[in-house]
Amino acid sequence: MRLQNFADVPENCWKLTARDFEDAATRIQAACNASGILFSLHSVTDRIRDEAWAARRGGSWIAHHPILALHLHQLCHLGAIGEPAHWRGEVEGVAGYTWIEAVNHCKSEAARRRAKEEEEEDTR
Repeated sequence: MRLQNFADVPENCWKLTARDFEDAATRIQAACNASGILFSLHSVTDRIRDEAWAARRGGSWIAHHPILALHLHQLCHLGAIGEPAHWRGEVEGVAGYTWIEAVNHCKSEAARRRAKEEEEEDTR
């Protein structure tokens, strides 16, 4: 059972773009430079926090966000630390995504937000 539902954020609260989700699902997963991942993480964390605030979500929602999870997973991979324990289901009470669930969520959310962005562009 998931503690968080990241697809239930009302559209009027969206601060993250389709590009944010696309980058986490593709570019970050192929990254080989920790400083670039950290720069991206710093940038996207502000938008995740803004979206959490607008949608009245708490710190747990932010901490378990799939975009953050994918950034952290890649940093662990590059540092040869191994997978975070919650990715393996070893931490009781933490509803973490598996790696593939986080990637799939980011891809589907990117498609949903891209469609909305294009719809808004067409109405301008």
